[in-house]
Amino acid sequence: MTDQRTPVLVDTLDRPGSVDTAGYARFRASSGLPTRLSAGRTAEPADVLAADGAAAGIRPSSKQHDRVGLAALVVGVVALLLDAVPGLILVAWLPALVALGLGIAGLLRRNRPRWVAAVGVALGAAALVISTVVGAALAVTVVDEIGRSSAAAAAAGSDQQAVPVDGAGAGASVDDPAPAGTAVDVTAWDGAVYSLSFGEPLWNADNAIRAENEYNAAPDTGMHYLIVPLTYTNTGATASVDPSYEAFGVSFVEPGGITRQPASVVIPNDAIDAVPILPGDSVTVNQVFQVPADTADGTWVVEGGLFVDAQ
Repeated sequence: MTDQRTPVLVDTLDRPGSVDTAGYARFRASSGLPTRLSAGRTAEPADVLAADGAAAGIRPSSKQHDRVGLAALVVGVVALLLDAVPGLILVAWLPALVALGLGIAGLLRRNRPRWVAAVGVALGAAALVISTVVGAALAVTVVDEIGRSSAAAAAAGSDQQAVPVDGAGAGASVDDPAPAGTAVDVTAWDGAVYSLSFGEPLWNADNAIRAENEYNAAPDTGMHYLIVPLTYTNTGATASVDPSYEAFGVSFVEPGGITRQPASVVIPNDAIDAVPILPGDSVTVNQVFQVPADTADGTWVVEGGLFVDAQ
């Protein structure tokens, strides 16, 4: 037998402000629900139904949409896509942070499914780590290139003087270079003095440079990279010598007379990574140049004042 009062209740609930509270109280009592509304009290249907659900232990449906978590998921995907684009990876950290914030907010909300927000947090965190690591690596590369350019410019404008150790006069011009292997004494602009000698050059260093760093640019068409070892010995009494600076005062003159300055690539035992040496200390570093592919001879130039045969 059906309860004929139920249609009447629904009909009255559809009209806010006109609930028959006495009849509704009897309905609640027959359904095993607490009777909390007093006679004559009115309530909106949504309030009444919510109170009934809470009193009966009924929770909101788990199928409710978590819009905050969904937003975190979408923004996290966008951040990862930006990480995949070289030109945009430096700005991927911004949507990554937004995804993290939205995801955490979604996890803190009650009565909502949390797995979507959790995925958004994971995507945002992954995108943030990727953009941070790659951004830091690019920053190091940029700083290294700036250091190379600054050192080369500063060395080119210095007033260093170089003379052969033997003092015989050879090495005063490119037409009369000092013999290969000749060590030279150099007085730096700050008063530091050191001895410099050139090792056996690696005329085609393309493979070594490619193996050192996969991001190194390939040489220009018809050109090779050339690596030469430079040995610095601090022959002074007090001042230190900085090979990372002094190495950019070395240039290479081709047999045809074209002068080549150091190239901007990462090489093994790079001069740019050297630390200052104290009096009596010695260190060997490498410098790199880009020369025509058929080059097998030439002249080393130290600060434009001394010329040493390369072969």
